[in-house]
Amino acid sequence: MTVRALTLSQLDDLLDRFGGDMARWPDGAEAAAQPLLAENAQARRNVAAAQRLDASLARAMMPQELSSAQIGAMISGLSRRRAASAPVLYFLRPQMAFAAAFGVAVMFGLGAWTGSAVTPQPDEVELAGLSLSATSWIAESY
Repeated sequence: MTVRALTLSQLDDLLDRFGGDMARWPDGAEAAAQPLLAENAQARRNVAAAQRLDASLARAMMPQELSSAQIGAMISGLSRRRAASAPVLYFLRPQMAFAAAFGVAVMFGLGAWTGSAVTPQPDEVELAGLSLSATSWIAESY
């Protein structure tokens, strides 16, 4: 049975999917890669890079023993970074609270003044055929 040689892109695909350890590759893939590896320097560099990546990942996954001082340093570093990256809450600043309160007071004042300025007088309401008294409206409707 003849083994069909891989192309460089097929080799790269195998490396991406299964890593640099050819024992994890599908049956026959290692044999198909041998002719390419024998003649192509780029293919050999790609396999070496994938094997280095596999070794780095394996080291990263190994449990590490940490002292309490190292753990404390990591936690305090995280706290400082979190505090430095926290958003500034502008609405909690005293100046903004005062400005918001002043704005609300102005709006209430304008509302009260405008409401008293446009409140119709009783004779104006009677001219329009309306009554200010809700009880008179209820009595008239029955």
